[in-house]
Amino acid sequence: MNFNKSVLAKIGFILIFIGIILLLIGFAIPVFILLSIMLFLLAMALLLSSQDFPTAEQCLIVAESKLNPGEVVIASVFAHRFMTGVTWDGKEVSGYVKYFIVFTNYFLRMYLPKERWPWQTEEVLFSREDTMGCDTLVNYTFINSGSRRQDFSINFWTGSVVGFTEKEEDAYQLQQAVDQILHRQRIGVNRGSTNVSQEIVELNRLMEEGLITEDEFGRAKELFLGKPKDDRDYVVKLLRNLYVLYKTDVLSESEFNMKKWDILSRNK
Repeated sequence: MNFNKSVLAKIGFILIFIGIILLLIGFAIPVFILLSIMLFLLAMALLLSSQDFPTAEQCLIVAESKLNPGEVVIASVFAHRFMTGVTWDGKEVSGYVKYFIVFTNYFLRMYLPKERWPWQTEEVLFSREDTMGCDTLVNYTFINSGSRRQDFSINFWTGSVVGFTEKEEDAYQLQQAVDQILHRQRIGVNRGSTNVSQEIVELNRLMEEGLITEDEFGRAKELFLGKPKDDRDYVVKLLRNLYVLYKTDVLSESEFNMKKWDILSRNK
């Protein structure tokens, strides 16, 4: 935890202790009551300002525990994400919000860590989680806007993630991750048709990611085996988009399964 934040918390507790002493003295000398109230207010201000975010290493440990089988972290950084018209905890949020961003081989995962007191040691908690499917990634822009700040816009079919990083190395990590994913997409487009074993690998990957169940595996095989790559890619993108909506609580589990079954049945 940040050393300065810990010092603020300690000073706050010391002021509270002094304030209690002055309050007791104030029963005999009333002017000390006013001094004690001023110290209590200052102490509360210091304690509130001592709250801080967990470290990137602490956030990554929790984020990795939430990954699907076969999902691997490519980059993880803190970034200030621009939000507008978003509501959580009963409040509408607009402006830049500090997020912990994790790029994996399948998803861009964005976590909003809860601030903690310096003395708290329990597991890191996230108050909000957003997910974008890497298969829907389109392009990106990074701009050096002075000092070490790097503004970025990472664009998906389903929307854009706009914000800035405070460190050049963080922006570099993000850019490298996006380049790697876009390169993988280009390889996939140029690969053309694949053989049966590769198609089965694709299906196993979908099952490992949680997009389809073992029961749905057999039905999905009818969509993949021997079918043109464009047709397979179209179905996969539909399933991934549905999965993103499900993971971000836009769709309930029953709605997700119903729409997924509709896709698998319609394309039989």
